[in-house]
Amino acid sequence: EVDDTRQDFEELDDAISSGFFLKEGMNRGGQDFYYMSTVIEITAYDVEELEQRVSDVMMLCGSMSMVCKRADYKHEQCFLSSLPILSVDADIERKGRRNVLTDSLAASFPFSSFEIYDEGGIFLGLNKYNRSVAILDIFDSDKYLAVIDIFGEKTASLAGMKSGYISSLSIRADEDQKVLAGTRFLGVLKINDSAYIPYFLSDENEWIIPGYENDTFISQIDSIKCVKKVNLVITGNSLEELWKCLHPEGEGSKLIHGQVRFNKALEELGHDYLLIPSGRNGVFQMKILTSSRYRERLAEALGCTIERTPDGPMCDGIKNGNPYIIAVDLNINRIIRLLKRLKSHDANLVPRICCLPFQKKTIYKLLKFYDMQKTRILTIDNESVMNIFAEIRTNCCKKEAYITMEGKNVDANIQKSERKDNEEIEIDEDLESD
Repeated sequence: EVDDTRQDFEELDDAISSGFFLKEGMNRGGQDFYYMSTVIEITAYDVEELEQRVSDVMMLCGSMSMVCKRADYKHEQCFLSSLPILSVDADIERKGRRNVLTDSLAASFPFSSFEIYDEGGIFLGLNKYNRSVAILDIFDSDKYLAVIDIFGEKTASLAGMKSGYISSLSIRADEDQKVLAGTRFLGVLKINDSAYIPYFLSDENEWIIPGYENDTFISQIDSIKCVKKVNLVITGNSLEELWKCLHPEGEGSKLIHGQVRFNKALEELGHDYLLIPSGRNGVFQMKILTSSRYRERLAEALGCTIERTPDGPMCDGIKNGNPYIIAVDLNINRIIRLLKRLKSHDANLVPRICCLPFQKKTIYKLLKFYDMQKTRILTIDNESVMNIFAEIRTNCCKKEAYITMEGKNVDANIQKSERKDNEEIEIDEDLESD
C-alpha cells in the first residue's frame, strides 16, 4: 500500500499510545476501565450565532483528537440522557462513549468541592491542595449519614475512631495500594469493633470474584487492628429490589473469568450480610447500628430477660417463655442461624422476630423461603426506637418552635425528647405465617 499518508501513521501512533496508557494504568496503577459518554450542549440567542458556536466547538474537539459529531434529529434523546435520572439513550451512549480510567473518571465527578465549612463544627485543619479551611460538624445527621465520621486518609486511620468510613476511591488514591483493580466494594465502614463492607446492587446480574474480593477487603481491615467482626452491607433502591437481586428467577447471562453473581457469591464469602435500602429508612437503620448494645437495649425495653449459653446465644431475649430475635439490622444469616438453633432445641417454640415496619415484608419472604413460617413478627415503630436510643434523637435535626391556637409557644425539640418512665413501647404483632 503506497497511499498511506502521514495522517494515517499519526492516527495509528495515537491508537497504540492510548493502548499502552490503558495497559499501564490498569496493570501498574491499580485503576479500572470504564466507558464514559459525553454529550455537549450548545446554546445561543439566534441560529447564526448557534451555528458559529457549533463550528467552534467541533474545531476545538478536533484539535484535541476528539471525534465530535452533531446529534441532529436526536436532540430530545440527548436532553433526556443528560438529566440526572439514570436513563441514558442506548444509541447516544454507544456513539458518545470513550475509554477512561479511574483517575479520569474521578476528575469528572459532579458536585465536587474542596471546601468543607460547617457552622459550629470542629476545625480539622487546612486542605493540603488549596489551603482552604476544613471545619466539619460530624453530629449533623441531616448532612452526614448516620452520624458517621466520613473522613480518613488511609484505612489504618479508622483504628482511632469509634465510627468512620473511607471510600474505595480514597483507598485507590493511596500510592501504596495497588490491589483494588477489579473489586466492587464501595469502601470500609467501621462502627465500634465491627467493620462493614458496603455494596450497591442495581439488578440480579451484579457480580464479583469472591476469593479476590474477600482477600482485598480483609487486607484493608487487617490494618485497622481493633476489628473483631466483619459484615457485608448490601444496599439498593429498596428491599424489594434487593430481594429480587439475591433471589433471581433465572440463571442470567453467562459469566467468565471466575465471576460469580451476588446470590451465590455471598455463600462463598461466608460473612454475615445486612440488607439496607437507600433513603430515609436506610439512614434510620444505620443510625441504630451506631448505638452500642442496640440488640440488648431493645430486648430489655421489650421486657425480655437475656440468657446466655456456652454455645452462644439462642436468641436475644426471652419473655413469657417465648424467644425474641432482634432483627432491626436485617442480618439475614444471623436470623436464619438463630431460628434453626431454636428449632433444633425445641420444635414447639414460636419465636418472635422484632423488626422495623418497612422490614416486615422482607422478613415474611425470608421465613417463607427457608420454610420457617412458625414465627411471629413484631414491628417496633420509629418513635419507640428513638425513645429507647436517646442518642439518635439528639442527633436529629432541630425543629423550629411553633405557636398553638391558644397563643402558647412550644419548643418541638423539648416536647418530643421527653419520655415518661411508664411509657409503653408500641408494638404491632402479626400472627403466625400461613
